[in-house]
Amino acid sequence: MNKRLIFGFLLPCLAAVMACSLVPSKAPEIPLLKKATLTFTASPTASETPTSTPELSTQTPEPAPTPMVVEGRGDKVINLPDQEMRFVKFSYRGEGYVSLEGYGDVNNYHYYVGSGSGSFYEIYPINDNEFMMINRLSVKIRQIFDPVEKEPWTIEIVAPESEEWRSIHTPGELEGEGPEVIEIAEPIDILTLDAKTKETGTVVVFAVQNNMDTMIVTGTGPSYQGEVVVPNGSIYLVINCSGAWKMTTQ
Repeated sequence: MNKRLIFGFLLPCLAAVMACSLVPSKAPEIPLLKKATLTFTASPTASETPTSTPELSTQTPEPAPTPMVVEGRGDKVINLPDQEMRFVKFSYRGEGYVSLEGYGDVNNYHYYVGSGSGSFYEIYPINDNEFMMINRLSVKIRQIFDPVEKEPWTIEIVAPESEEWRSIHTPGELEGEGPEVIEIAEPIDILTLDAKTKETGTVVVFAVQNNMDTMIVTGTGPSYQGEVVVPNGSIYLVINCSGAWKMTTQ
């Protein structure tokens, strides 16, 4: 067979085979990465900020001291439970002359807390002066006549925080009748008092400070009108008057 014819036939076949061998194989598939999702957490607002609940106090406030009440007839010595500032409410139902004295530890120191004759009711501050501290009260009765039975009396010893006292403002006014403890709401410069007593009683007003008391009014019935200066630092007024009264402050 003619060589040219053979090569003419084989060459195209050889070229086809070589072309097939040069076709690249399919590349391996690379997996696509999933799209990442970013999540942002918002900061809590002021209203959403958690707050801690304050713990409630389990301490119970101490109760006010219970008033001490003593009843008797004739002379008697009363031991006080402490030497704290107190108000003494003293009532006597009789015809004699009665006095109430306070006694302390130092040299049996004593002073007159109050006194009166006939039936009466008055209020006195005690242990509000560091130089006049007492731990006993002594009731003494001097009979004008000689009754068959001793006449009765009652003493009630009250702490300032044990009662809700009426208060007076500045400027202001307050009316009442009979003895009373009055809390001073604002400092008072001048106190004007118009008071009336039953029969020939007396009118007495104490201004009570943290460390002492001052008798700012002392008058006899049947009436009293006047103006007085109230000491600085006064926190209570104690009025002893058997009738009606009116206070004005400025």
